[in-house]
Amino acid sequence: MKNLMIIICSLFLYSAHAQTEQDMVGTWKLVKFTKPNGKEKSIKKEFGTAEVYQVFEENHDFTSKIGNETYPGTWKLTKDNKELQIDSGSGPLKFKVEHLDSEKRIISNGMLGTLEYMKTQ
Repeated sequence: MKNLMIIICSLFLYSAHAQTEQDMVGTWKLVKFTKPNGKEKSIKKEFGTAEVYQVFEENHDFTSKIGNETYPGTWKLTKDNKELQIDSGSGPLKFKVEHLDSEKRIISNGMLGTLEYMKTQ
């Protein structure tokens, strides 16, 4: 009986992790950018365009799109889904996952601030 409970709990935790990774897959548009001091910044002023996207693929490939420029990389979530790591060739950048569901994602980094994304269809 004890072994059965361990197996059921393990399957539940695995499915919860898999679901969160599935929520991450897709194209996300940056809709709000807040500096570490709490001041909201203009996305267009900061990036030179309002068209700022992140694309997460199931195989953990990643693409950042800023206007007409694209930057490839890889991504991964920690097992507890509390940290997102993006590596675009110049070393990994770690973000705390503040919120993640199938439509909205909020991540933060002490140096960059807080970034809010909405999933595009």
